[in-house]
Amino acid sequence: MSPFTGASWLDLTPWPGTGSWLTWSARIGPGDPSDPLGAADCELLRAGQIAQPVNAASSAVLALIGVWLILRAQRITSGRWAAAAFGVVTLLAGLGSIDYHGVQSSVAQWTHDGGAALLIAAAVGVPLWRLVQRRAAVPGWSRLRGVALLGSSVVALAAYWAGRSTALLCNPDSLLQLHGLWHMMIGVLAALWAGALWPVAAPVEEAGSSWADHRFLYRIVRTAARLVWRDIDTDDLRDLADGPVVVVANHFGGLADALVLMSVLPRRPRILADDAIWRVPPARWVMNRIGAVAVHRGRSGSTDNASMFATAAAALDDGEMLLVFPEGITRDEPSIGTVHTGAARMAAAADVDVRIVAVGLHYADKAAFRSDVAVRRGGSMVVPASEHPGDQAGIDALTAHISTDLRAAAPDYGGWDEVAALRGVATVVLELVDRRRRVSIGERERLASAYAALPAGMRDSVRHAAESFLASGATLVERRRSTPTARILRAIVWMVALPYAVVGLVVFGIPVLLTWGASKLPLAAAVRATIVPGVALLTFGGAAGVVVGTGAAQRGGDGVGLALSLVTVAFLALAYTADTAVGLFRSIQHRLVPRRNRRRILIEEIEAATGVSVGVAGVGGDAEVGAGMRDEAER
Repeated sequence: MSPFTGASWLDLTPWPGTGSWLTWSARIGPGDPSDPLGAADCELLRAGQIAQPVNAASSAVLALIGVWLILRAQRITSGRWAAAAFGVVTLLAGLGSIDYHGVQSSVAQWTHDGGAALLIAAAVGVPLWRLVQRRAAVPGWSRLRGVALLGSSVVALAAYWAGRSTALLCNPDSLLQLHGLWHMMIGVLAALWAGALWPVAAPVEEAGSSWADHRFLYRIVRTAARLVWRDIDTDDLRDLADGPVVVVANHFGGLADALVLMSVLPRRPRILADDAIWRVPPARWVMNRIGAVAVHRGRSGSTDNASMFATAAAALDDGEMLLVFPEGITRDEPSIGTVHTGAARMAAAADVDVRIVAVGLHYADKAAFRSDVAVRRGGSMVVPASEHPGDQAGIDALTAHISTDLRAAAPDYGGWDEVAALRGVATVVLELVDRRRRVSIGERERLASAYAALPAGMRDSVRHAAESFLASGATLVERRRSTPTARILRAIVWMVALPYAVVGLVVFGIPVLLTWGASKLPLAAAVRATIVPGVALLTFGGAAGVVVGTGAAQRGGDGVGLALSLVTVAFLALAYTADTAVGLFRSIQHRLVPRRNRRRILIEEIEAATGVSVGVAGVGGDAEVGAGMRDEAER
């Protein structure tokens, strides 16, 4: 018996008088033979308030794609409102389909057909209007996108015709409905077409094709990273996809460091890790699977690293990438420790030209669940094979160069008080330019690091200005301005996602609490940063496994498909609504109290102390930030 049987809102028992799928073409609707709702789409009409659960659930996927298109429109510079309107139309089409297949209200026929008509009109009307205006009709068109659109269209049409009630493949009792596939493929087509009409530059954090031989590993790493962190803001690392490369990074977050970097690097890196990890059988299997190289520090009875250097050199000779944390240990201080010679010696041992690239990891809170992290690219150098240092002096010189590049890319502050002050000042300065958008962690860290790199006297003056600003009763976090239209759109998205978030809370409530609890353990922050990703993977994966297993036990393969769809949609909705609620709470909590003149005084004090406000602001990510900052401060 189905676990849903008996529920008034979702009852999977057949409507009285409907049972055999062979007579489906003669069945019309619940109670009234003249009611055409649901008659043409194969799925058995149920006795609960949701007439066709599978078709209604697949319609929800179409609605969520509309939500995603609305959010995507915020990243478009030209035609943002038209792109958002297309997302709204897609959302309405999904909601109309939910009404038609689920609630079956008195206006369901109108909402269903009206939403579909609007979506078709928008998809055809936008390029036609552009042609009338003699503009590029489909600016984001490419051969690959065309193939994807053609293939998706073929699948969608095949699903539509094969999912009709009179089709031979129609099985009304199945939880795998071809008409449901039709709904989801319409969403895919809408997303592909929106990408062609309003293209957005590809995010630099996406991995390149060099992960092709390790796709399964990449999916796990990427999923884990997106689960643990809300936002990963990264510089462009795509040129590291080929050739022998040694990536050196700061080691502030334990396991978190490797997870973040693997999720943004364009190919699988060979990670240099403590051999003590190999002493735990499950961890040994994981480390061998990801191609990690053991570093012997004596914890396992050996300090002989000859084999480690030989393995690293062979990997570089084969054109692979090494990921090295040259500080050797995880640090809880917001500064770079002693950089050891290992990375330089590995590069020197290779027989090919080796590129060494410094990368800095900047955590908003490295031990927190659903926090932000920025990946900043620093300096790089190419060490030709003919110039590899062969003596200790050459190794030391190369190590000093690596240390300089790493300190420029990574957080290197004088203490946690300085971190708070300089990050706060950077936030105020950047939000003075454009308070309508959220300052990303990458922008903030670039500007804060630029302040930290100032001479000691200038840096202290910036800190004193921030302390004076705080003493006036202000906070260094500016509430982001929002237009009424944007607020309405966010409210609509939030309300649509909320019911699915409730399901997500039921399924993932315990994993959320356990992961949050792990982030609050009375341990060093670096240790918690290692524990949190592991707890998240185990608990969230376990909860999803329970739901999928229950579906399999109840309905076999059909139940697996339905359960996978349920947990995916529920988790995405839960993550979105929770992050939105937290952001709203923080914006209220950190509402800026003083008048605008206090911000102007802060900026003037910083400029007087440094004399390089425009230049430093340019380091923050925009050459015009300095001028905009001055204009805003004067208003």
